Amino acid sequence: MNGLGRKLTDKENMVFCSLIKYPTKNDRELSEITGINLSTVTAIRRRLEAHNYYNKIRIPMVQHIGAELLTISYGEIDNTLDREKRDELCNQYAKIHDNVFLFLSSDDFAIHFSISKNYTEVKRDVDDLQHFLSKNKILTPRVWHYVMFPFEVSSLINFFDFSYSMSHLVSNTSYKVPRIDLKYKKYDKFNLTNKEKLALAGLVNNPAMADNAIAKDVGLSRQTLSNMRQKFNDIGLVNEINIPNLNIMKGIFVFSHMLFNPDCMLEDRKNGVRYVLESSPTVFLVSGSFESTLIHLVSDYEEYSALKNRLISFYTSKNFLRGEGNIHLMPSKSLKIHKEFDFSGILKNLL
Repeated sequence: MNGLGRKLTDKENMVFCSLIKYPTKNDRELSEITGINLSTVTAIRRRLEAHNYYNKIRIPMVQHIGAELLTISYGEIDNTLDREKRDELCNQYAKIHDNVFLFLSSDDFAIHFSISKNYTEVKRDVDDLQHFLSKNKILTPRVWHYVMFPFEVSSLINFFDFSYSMSHLVSNTSYKVPRIDLKYKKYDKFNLTNKEKLALAGLVNNPAMADNAIAKDVGLSRQTLSNMRQKFNDIGLVNEINIPNLNIMKGIFVFSHMLFNPDCMLEDRKNGVRYVLESSPTVFLVSGSFESTLIHLVSDYEEYSALKNRLISFYTSKNFLRGEGNIHLMPSKSLKIHKEFDFSGILKNLL
């Protein structure tokens, strides 16, 4: 970590990891969890905030308000194109496409995540992206991939919870494997009032603002907005998390897209997912009937190589895989963030 111009102390690392793992806890609760004096926890949190070590994010669970599909688009990009010009083009694309909430690129690879109401929207966005990449000479001869996960027939096992990776990379402590549930869910649809729509948009678009400031901005009383925030959390419409600053994470992001053998049993797949999670902590994992995409964060190429060998060997021995899958490395030092967990356009589209 380099935001403070020095290596974090053990206490700073412990508070940093705790902030990521327990995003809704206050300083007193974090003090009890870490065993660090309350005033020290407060001072460390303020230092980490001041140096932008993490960002508070409110993720709307948009499958409850009409969104049907999560789409992951990825592929190689032409690294002979000037990086500064390419980054500028990708920034422009991300800015004008509302359904995109996360868009990352490295020297020779890019990936973006979007959420759409239906397949028609997805097809339109895919065509736009393909045209953009081609027109601006960003494509290589290799084909780009577009992977769609309908929410009701997919399992979101880890949706950008960095606490497992933080324990592994920052504090070098053990981590608990998240609960694995591959059963598909029928999502309740929430019919929001106009005031609730205003509150939801205000809370998601301004996660770092205090309730009274958001309430004033959207024209509600502070008490009304606070009550709605609590309601949204209770019913699972909003998930509050802390995301570490991706640009100061030391390591390699490993993106994988795996195709599964249709003959493998669901229970075997569950054991396979557990093995993946135990082998190295993920920051993202979604699985459908016959394919899955994952993002691991490893410390270096040696750890990546060992991880790859373990996982490929395991999956091959169980006859899980159909083909070799696609694996791409994105070193954090070359990572460019064109859009970072921005759900404002998606909410505007849905609400």
